[in-house]
Amino acid sequence: MTGLLEVSNGGERVRRAIAAAEESSPALTAAVRRAIPFIAKRSGEVFFEGAHAVSMHEAVRGMESPGYVLPFRAKPSDSLGFIGFDGPAIALLLDGMLGGGGEGIPTLTAGRLSPAQQAFMARVGGGVLAAYADVLRPVGVEISKFDGELGTDNVSAIVSATEVHASGYMGKIIFVLGTSAALAAAKSEQEEEVKPGDAAIPGILGNVEVELAAELGRTRMALRDVAKLTVGSTILVETALGGRVTVRAAGKALFTGEPSQEEGRVVIRIKE
Repeated sequence: MTGLLEVSNGGERVRRAIAAAEESSPALTAAVRRAIPFIAKRSGEVFFEGAHAVSMHEAVRGMESPGYVLPFRAKPSDSLGFIGFDGPAIALLLDGMLGGGGEGIPTLTAGRLSPAQQAFMARVGGGVLAAYADVLRPVGVEISKFDGELGTDNVSAIVSATEVHASGYMGKIIFVLGTSAALAAAKSEQEEEVKPGDAAIPGILGNVEVELAAELGRTRMALRDVAKLTVGSTILVETALGGRVTVRAAGKALFTGEPSQEEGRVVIRIKE
């Protein structure tokens, strides 16, 4: 519990790091597919389960046995992280990467992996690490294999969990990146600008659709009051009639507007 409390003290800093990890989820799942090609051959799927913050100590301790952990160092933050494979993921990899067809997924012995299995996972894990490195390099974060021991202190980390489904089995791969490294990647993405020579890019991107969201209001209620809500109940929100709402795209505020109605539908009239 201590680690969770220390992570929560990061406040907005940790929330921004989690948001950055979630925004990177399509690239992370694509990296897994590239590194483990047999998934596509078996019509398997890779899903992003979600991102959350824990201490590095809890992330390491949370790896169930048998599992495999591949440590790495992230630059320029000089923080440590790791890629973790749970037992079912290792069993899937042993079968698929060694030419199996999914009919005989091996059963792993509880406890540590055998030396041969450790060597196999070092090779496969290195391929996944390289694929993740390709995702992070364009945003200024370099990750490389670290041969030392992972620290077990309470430095905050962002865990991005990916599920691998193939041949009726499901395994989990987690990517644990220090919060400082995750924030460095997010900052680099925000600062990236269109170069003068890329004059054609705005025209190309002009047809790309983005989702706009207008939040009409929020409120807080006690759980006992939420439990009493039924069809016909009303919920009072903080936005007054004729008040202002914020219009956002990808979480960023673009305009403020005023809710109104037109032809029986709610509309937002841009004011600022």
